[in-house]
Amino acid sequence: MVRTNELQAARKRVGATQRDAAKAIGCSTNSYCDKENNRAKFDVFEVVTLCDFLKINDNAEKAYIFLC
Repeated sequence: MVRTNELQAARKRVGATQRDAAKAIGCSTNSYCDKENNRAKFDVFEVVTLCDFLKINDNAEKAYIFLC
């Protein structure tokens, strides 16, 4: 489960759309939307890749968003 509002805010902070984020982790926009809205789960590789893409470098922020 992810903190949806915080993930969306991080994505918007870098000016990325859901489509951009989906492309970054190698899935469809629909799949990404499901993951961002807690209808599906991110795997570890997707979390690491997404954090790099969204420039989330702080481990505490990563944990806050993805380990709730």
